[in-house]
Amino acid sequence: MMEMRMLSCFAILLVLLAHVDARNKVEPIPTDEACETCLEPSRHAKETLRDTKLFEKLGMISTEVCDILPSDFKPKCLETSEAYVHRTRLLVTGIFSEKTLCNSTGLCLLKSMFTVINGLASVNDNPEEEDGVADESTCAACRRSVKDIFAQLNKPKMRVRVMESLIEYCEEVEDSEKTCKQKVYKYAPMVLSKLEKLKTTEFCRMMGFCDEGTL
Repeated sequence: MMEMRMLSCFAILLVLLAHVDARNKVEPIPTDEACETCLEPSRHAKETLRDTKLFEKLGMISTEVCDILPSDFKPKCLETSEAYVHRTRLLVTGIFSEKTLCNSTGLCLLKSMFTVINGLASVNDNPEEEDGVADESTCAACRRSVKDIFAQLNKPKMRVRVMESLIEYCEEVEDSEKTCKQKVYKYAPMVLSKLEKLKTTEFCRMMGFCDEGTL
């Protein structure tokens, strides 16, 4: 269950970031170079997120991602993907603002990705559970799962599969295929490299599965 949640999030978010950035032409603006591709798309995000076709395509891509998983994981992956596409739409609508998406760190899009992941991961099957309270067993399970996922992301074949899925999606983007691919090549490796450098406990704290004091 934990693996399906994280893999679904990664697939949906990587595609969403590439697509939103590709659909909006970026005009020169007086800000740090690393954030130039962030500010203008954030101003148009509200209109973009109204496009139902965008989320229909995200559903198709998440299904394709599920196809590369072992057969025993595929049914659960397909089941959760549909729910996460809907939840992603609700969460991202409030997240793609200049204040949230763009920041002074120089990692605007990466920071927004972690913010969205944090929101997605905090949605669980126990709505009565108190917010901010991370169960010890849940934290341990998260750390084990993240460790396994990071190990998979270190494999060249898995990286190639992620990139291929994103590129295939870009080929369906009308009038923006070239720009979309450029963004995929630029940001997807950055996201994967950023994830590699994170410690499992640090990542699980960001997702709300572990308390701040967890070592």
